[in-house]
Parts: sequence; structure tokens; C-alpha cells
Amino acid sequence: MVYSPLTNGTAPHHNKYSSRYGTPVTRVIVHHWAGTAGGDTRLTNPNADVSANYILYSDGRLVSQVPEEYRAWTSGSPAADNPSITVEIQNSGNGGDWPVSDAAINKLTQLIADVARRYGWGGVGDAQVIGHRKVAATACPGPYLFARLPQITANANAMVHGGAPAPGPAPSGSVTEIAQAVIRGEYGNGDERRNRLGAQYDAVQAEVNRILSGGAPAPAPAPSNDVSALADAVIRGEYGNGEDRRNRLGAQYDAVQAEVNRKLGMASHPAAGPDISALADAVIRGDYGNGQERRDRLGGLYDAVQAEVNRKLGM
Repeated sequence: MVYSPLTNGTAPHHNKYSSRYGTPVTRVIVHHWAGTAGGDTRLTNPNADVSANYILYSDGRLVSQVPEEYRAWTSGSPAADNPSITVEIQNSGNGGDWPVSDAAINKLTQLIADVARRYGWGGVGDAQVIGHRKVAATACPGPYLFARLPQITANANAMVHGGAPAPGPAPSGSVTEIAQAVIRGEYGNGDERRNRLGAQYDAVQAEVNRILSGGAPAPAPAPSNDVSALADAVIRGEYGNGEDRRNRLGAQYDAVQAEVNRKLGMASHPAAGPDISALADAVIRGDYGNGQERRDRLGGLYDAVQAEVNRKLGM
């Protein structure tokens, strides 16, 4: 029986497979569960006429079901599945664009590269990695995963040729949220983590260190000397607020904060009106986001509230 060396275990197939009748394996078809639960139960149900070569979970675990030398019953027809390794991937959220975790995408990329090497493809292109919708009238594997297949393909191809994967889209979420994902293992280690986090690596790694130490933020590596670029990163929320921002920027704090103030056109004195102090406290708690989101939500009160925030935080 042929399984990828990346597998973490096997699932029962209940003989739900067929011969490939000599058809060589030339591609991977990507599917999703259309949910955060129940996909594996359906695949392993002995009374359901469906199976897959691999089941991939949100935490990155890869489970083999149908050995690769056999055709799994996944894509709706022998013509589709005969030349294919099929992968059913758990969603990390229900509905919407049916998101998939970074850990699952990372393992899928590794699996595709492994399959390409073992079957002698010589590389990985668009013909070797397709979504279920390419061979059947379905929305599978969902908008989120389907839109990322070109990047997954390019990264798998880089792995086959011994190179580093190309940088993917910038990770979303606050620095703390991304740091928590790093701690869960969703961004790998070493160069892989640095590549995937891109420009946010230093800030996120500092936050990882802070969370794991249970204390004050660990000193982050010195940021770039480009004050304007650092100010843009501050406005995007990549350097936090207050002491967190001051710690991460170090000796460059004053220059960068002055540039932030200049870019945002901050007023130096709060205007009379609603309870500016209470609004400033809400901003500091994070209730009004950062950058343009904060400006949009505060409207005409933005300058006064931001000046009060700066005063409270000693900026």
C-alpha cells in the first residue's frame, strides 16, 4: 500500500475504492468538507459511497484513507479520479468563503510537492493541481481555497526544485492573533515562519515571546531605519499601542510617532463636545481599531479623541 511519508495515520476505507486500470497519477484534486465537522465521518461511513486518498485537518494532520495505488471515490466520476490523488480538507470556519487554516494549506503544499517527486512530474503547474469544480458542477473547494490554489501550486513547485516557497498573502488579524496562530503551529518554524510572516515577522515574534514568557514584551529586533515605512506599519496596527509600541520601536519611537502624527494630520488640542476622555479610553481598549478604520468610526471627533489618546499614553 502506498501512502505519503507525511501522513500521521490512517482512516478506514471499508473497501470504498476501485482500480486505476493502469492510469498514471498526474494530478491532485483539492476538495473541502464544506464545514468544520462531519467531513471525515461521511468519508469513513461504510454506507456512504464516498472516500478520498487523504483527509486533511485544520491542525495540519494528514490522514490516509484510500492507498494511492487505488482510485478513491471523491470527485463524482472515474474519469476525474482515475489519474488523481484526492484530498478532502477540513474548513476552519463555516459558510462565507469557507476558510481553511494556514496549517492545512501548508501541509497540502508539502503533500503536493511530495506526490510530484514520487511520481516524477518534474515540477508542479496548473494542470497538476485543480479544484473539484474543474471536473464537476460544484462550488467545491470553496472560494477561499480555490483562490489560493495558484499560490499553493507555485510554492509546491518551489519545494520540488529545492527552493523556498514564494511569499504568500500577508497574514490577517492583529499582531496578537497572528502570534497565537504561530504558537498553535500554523506558521511553522525558522525560515518558513519568517517567509510566511513577511514584514510582520519581527513584531509577531516579539509578541510570541511575550505571550510565552508570561511577562513584559521581549525586546524585538531593531526595526528598519525607514521612518516613513515604520509609520505606515504603525498605522496598520503592526506595532500595537502605548508601551507595546514604544518597546518595539525602541530608540526610533519619537521619530516614528512624529511621522505617524504627520501622516494622520493629528490635532494638538482636543475640541469641546462629547465625552472625549471616555472615547479615548475606548480607543485604548481597542474598541475603535487602528488607522483608517479608527478615523472612519470617529468621524469629526477623530482629531480630538486621538490627541487625548496620545496624552493618556504619554505620546
